[in-house]
Amino acid sequence: RRVFSMYGFRGFFRGLSMTAMREGIFCSSYIALAPTLKTRLRARRPEMSDGTAVAASAILAGSFGAALSHPFDTMKTCLQGSLFPAQDAGGVSAAARFHRATGPWSALLDMRQQGPLRPQVFRGFTPRVFRIVCCTYIYSTMTETFENLCHEWARSETSFGLGIVSGIVPIVVGTSAVHCEEQRVRR
Repeated sequence: RRVFSMYGFRGFFRGLSMTAMREGIFCSSYIALAPTLKTRLRARRPEMSDGTAVAASAILAGSFGAALSHPFDTMKTCLQGSLFPAQDAGGVSAAARFHRATGPWSALLDMRQQGPLRPQVFRGFTPRVFRIVCCTYIYSTMTETFENLCHEWARSETSFGLGIVSGIVPIVVGTSAVHCEEQRVRR
């Protein structure tokens, strides 16, 4: 109620563009970049185990995704955190400085007036890169597990297995039902 009374309906969408940018970059890093890196690592070093390839690709893709998406995450946090400014012991809080910002561009200009931009947009980077690397590893492992289940179900001739393959698994993992069906037909 407070957001609506102070900012109207638009208040619910404050920082939405920054959230979309952050999520787009993050999702691309774990959906597209991590599997590509894993495949290339395995091709260059065939002796590398799957687990090592998944971990290495998660570290590389997660770090890259975090580095590219972190400035958008910082801007989103500033915009959303400034909806209700609070004061700290020293006066005005960091989020309250952006209270007058009406969007990403004005928040960026406010940040620039307060000092060098790079340290401000990469504030909190270390814990975030660790979280994103861990998430990328978990997503990669889950994807691999569900793809193996998909292939296993596709090999079976039961209608139950095909129903799962064409219904739930592709939605959860992003694996194409057509791909699973092609694998079943080949066998």
